[in-house]
Amino acid sequence: MKKKIFRWIVFLIGTVIPATSVTAQSNEHRELLLLPEKPEQTDEAVKPRLMPESTTPFPALSPSTTGMPLSPYENTLKFNPMLWNYNVSDTTMFLKHFSYMPFGQRRTYIGLGMNHDIGASILWSPTGKLSLETKIFISKQFGYMLSSRQVSTGAGLMLNYDITDKLRFRLRGQYVTPGHTDPFLDMMNLFPQTNVGADLQYKATEKAEVGMGVEYQFDKKSNTWKSEYSGKVKIGF
Repeated sequence: MKKKIFRWIVFLIGTVIPATSVTAQSNEHRELLLLPEKPEQTDEAVKPRLMPESTTPFPALSPSTTGMPLSPYENTLKFNPMLWNYNVSDTTMFLKHFSYMPFGQRRTYIGLGMNHDIGASILWSPTGKLSLETKIFISKQFGYMLSSRQVSTGAGLMLNYDITDKLRFRLRGQYVTPGHTDPFLDMMNLFPQTNVGADLQYKATEKAEVGMGVEYQFDKKSNTWKSEYSGKVKIGF
């Protein structure tokens, strides 16, 4: 009986131990296949990788007048300053035959200069055919050729009389205070000048108009008056 029990123990030991060894070896082999050994990490490998510096510089955004980066619209205005031009006015009746008209305008001449005018007019219309307008204004002027700057003041007078329903006579004049002027702009009469003139305007239709007149302009350099003749044809569709 004891011999039989001893044989069973020897049989079990001889069976279980090899099986356990084979299972362990297979598991170890499977781990080696699925999880290959990782290389040792050095200090250089632990450091975070930085993005390489770009060799193509990005265009810098210049700040606008508001302190914010330029928008596409501001860039368009920067390269085409004439888009800043405007001409606005308003009319307010304050008496039976009187009107008050504030106005403002900005005109830019590419490569030459710019002027910004603000002022107000008072219009007196005693009848439907006759009107008299007086105005005062301030003109801030810039010349690009010589980087000139000046501020001028002025006053003007204009008389309108409708001879017929289609024919109008106009008499006008204005005085502008003298100051330092840019000769390039003075030659081209881009800024307000001291002048006196008269013209006739014939309005054939709502969209067709013809005019002709004469103007005397004061030349600041020679202190003389120079005459200029002008004509105007306006046809709309």
